[in-house]
Amino acid sequence: RKHDDKNLKAIAESLKQFGQRKPIVVWGRTVVAGNGTLVAARSLGWREISVARVPDDWDEARVMAYALADNRSAELAVWDEQVLSEQLKQLELADWDVEALGFEATVEPLKDVVEDEIPELYEAKAKLGQVWQLGRHRVMCGDAINLDDVNLLTQNKKCDMAFTDPPYGVAYTGGIQFTGRDTGVAVFNNREMIENDDVDLYEDVVKMLAQKVDGACYIWFSDSNLLSLYSAAKKFGDVHALILWVKNGGYSAMNANYKQKHEPCLYWKPKNTTLKFIGATTETTIWEINKDGKNKLHPTQKPVELAYKAITNHDVETVLDLFGGSGSTLIACEQTDRTCFMMELDPKYVDVI
Repeated sequence: RKHDDKNLKAIAESLKQFGQRKPIVVWGRTVVAGNGTLVAARSLGWREISVARVPDDWDEARVMAYALADNRSAELAVWDEQVLSEQLKQLELADWDVEALGFEATVEPLKDVVEDEIPELYEAKAKLGQVWQLGRHRVMCGDAINLDDVNLLTQNKKCDMAFTDPPYGVAYTGGIQFTGRDTGVAVFNNREMIENDDVDLYEDVVKMLAQKVDGACYIWFSDSNLLSLYSAAKKFGDVHALILWVKNGGYSAMNANYKQKHEPCLYWKPKNTTLKFIGATTETTIWEINKDGKNKLHPTQKPVELAYKAITNHDVETVLDLFGGSGSTLIACEQTDRTCFMMELDPKYVDVI
């Protein structure tokens, strides 16, 4: 395997702090296991190193198989993140430099995420164009793809990251009207459920994020719109991963052959920006998080824990959400000491937020 500078520095620091506690493995004059240790030892000026030799009757194929098995078995192990966080915290309190050992000093113990209580809906008080200051956060009743609105929301600044959930399968042209029932469900003018009408929306949203975000963007979408979103994402930036939220509880489309238990999210960044990722090295693209079964208000309502997980994986201060919905992103920002800039077109949802 390749050893980058960070890895070699961590090995060298380990050798300085603890000495060599396990030998490198050699076959004749060839290092079979422990190449990184040898390079790090040389960088420290070591002239001698402990070795263990493989049996004399091993042929080249067996030596190669051992080397692969040694590397692969280490790769397959996973950290217990809760225990790791607690141990790193203990080391920091004891004045150990955990970064020198190859870990991020910003890893924190996992916290309990509190879902927000959603109030009953009444006649909307918010008006289009209004901006509300909620402590450190800003919420605007406005158009997510109107640059003037978004600039007003963010005070002409860029945000460090975005976490947003555009509407699926609808043409988004702005303006709303209510159904007349006190259900909190709004009908957007000129928004009809027509296949492929949301292609332009995805491009407009990605273009807006490219202008207003200086880092990681998490964009939720429906499987049927994967190609349109990818096309826009590659046009304006770099795709880094496809994340799947596996819902622990609840299914949709019960008459489907395969019950969908996931929602996809594109992990993307605009061109010439950095991700500022500080998450655990064991993070995967599968997020198993309980579905929010209570206080269901918005048709695509997400649990606060989704935004919480994404936000805490980045070294950021400000988060943009162009489609606020029930306000989950803002609640996650409040719980993680970040500032949220949230746009929502529907006055009733703005009232809820």
